[in-house]
Amino acid sequence: MGCASGPLGKVLVTGLLFSVTGGCSPAEPVHQEITPEHQEASSPMPASRVVSELEERERMEAAAEPRGQEIDSGTIETSSGSVTIGAEVRIDVLEGVPLYLVERNADEPSCVVTHGDAVTIVAATYFEDTDWYDLKVAVAGTNCQGWIPENFVQP
Repeated sequence: MGCASGPLGKVLVTGLLFSVTGGCSPAEPVHQEITPEHQEASSPMPASRVVSELEERERMEAAAEPRGQEIDSGTIETSSGSVTIGAEVRIDVLEGVPLYLVERNADEPSCVVTHGDAVTIVAATYFEDTDWYDLKVAVAGTNCQGWIPENFVQP
């Protein structure tokens, strides 16, 4: 009969208390210490902790979403001047630099615009903490639209 030299073998041999004669004895007795970490790891997670982790995840997701005042009509004052929701404006970025229009929850851009392209302001979101607008713009005659910072348009 072979010796049980691995950890599992030692535990099994110790657990049997050498009731089988002729078996080999372990080099040293195995003492299993139960620490608070082991108890915590082996016990199921308390429900209160699960709830608090879910609440924390919800808070983090909410913080990632833009929080601002939605505006869908009227005239707003931006750092570049006054713009009216529903009016046509021109894209103002460096010449030759593409601007990708992306919806807030989209993974892919809906299209690319460049300096001087005409777009219509569809809506705006005002962020009071930064005194800044994000503008939702659409390219006429296409289904291309997305959000851009206020300073990317010429009123």
